[in-house]
Amino acid sequence: MYLAGKWYTITLGAAASGAGRAEQLDVSRLQDSVLTQLLGIGDVRTDKRIDFVGGARGTSELEKLVDSGKAAVAFSLYR
Repeated sequence: MYLAGKWYTITLGAAASGAGRAEQLDVSRLQDSVLTQLLGIGDVRTDKRIDFVGGARGTSELEKLVDSGKAAVAFSLYR
């Protein structure tokens, strides 16, 4: 997570017992634990408060968006 000029590591812990493969993915766990629970973003495809930046653009693009004020926070996931 990139916030206020600094990168942070978020550890989400183990996936829920009995979770399917899709629910075990980092992106699903970020959605459930952070985006939905903490930020109230239910549908990442339609919520105007969130945007996707492809990995080819790199973390420097995420830093640029946050540092410029175009985004408040950025998340980067390991492939």
